Amino acid sequence: MLNINKNKKGSHIVEATICLPIYIIAIILLSSIILLYAATENITFSVADELRLAAIEARYVKVNPLTPIIIKERVIKENKSVSEFNVKYYSACANYKGIDNIIKLKTETVFDNSLMYFNAKASYKLNVITRAFVGKAEKLNPMNKDEFSSDESEIVYIFPNYGECYHNENCTYVKNGCKPTILTEGLKAKYSSCELCNSKDAILGDVVYVFGNGGSYHKSNCSLVDRNYIKIENKIAIERGYRACEKCGG
Repeated sequence: MLNINKNKKGSHIVEATICLPIYIIAIILLSSIILLYAATENITFSVADELRLAAIEARYVKVNPLTPIIIKERVIKENKSVSEFNVKYYSACANYKGIDNIIKLKTETVFDNSLMYFNAKASYKLNVITRAFVGKAEKLNPMNKDEFSSDESEIVYIFPNYGECYHNENCTYVKNGCKPTILTEGLKAKYSSCELCNSKDAILGDVVYVFGNGGSYHKSNCSLVDRNYIKIENKIAIERGYRACEKCGG
């Protein structure tokens, strides 16, 4: 009888030794999934909220090139576990599937190891489509999954206040063009302030403009910012009277 009790006690110890690590790993994995789900929910809300504001602003500003930058800054600020946030596609007030004034955004978020507890990374891809509030009614039919996720349009670059051509991303005009960014200590170390617009008065966190070939950073009211470019769909650029760049072919 004594031997039977000892054998049972020993078997319980062996079972506990085998099951306890598995149980602990399961708890850790479950907590990682919960934290990951909470982070993706927060990112989804942040992106949708900023696109809602962009849809409202579209009544006055058709294309706001700063929207992707604002979204990126908000997502990184509100989610410390995000190591990378990339905007894969952005178009505003474009025509899509016969519907005008569409705002479309595709992003990919990469989370660091601190969220997963393991030496692994998780990514989250988000596609959002909305329509600008421009006061125009439209009879719409719901899009199916394939239509929602498809990306038929070719993106080109135009200079709204400078030039009459559209360009591809490898064009030297685009690479040397002016683009909006956020003023940081690193940017101030890389670029000098512009004497023309007194950009040295800008504070950290302000939106400033820089050129691809370096030099100075500028305020939005600087006359040199006329060479600021924006992304737009190829067919929309043609509809607005832009022609293909002879240098890069558009």
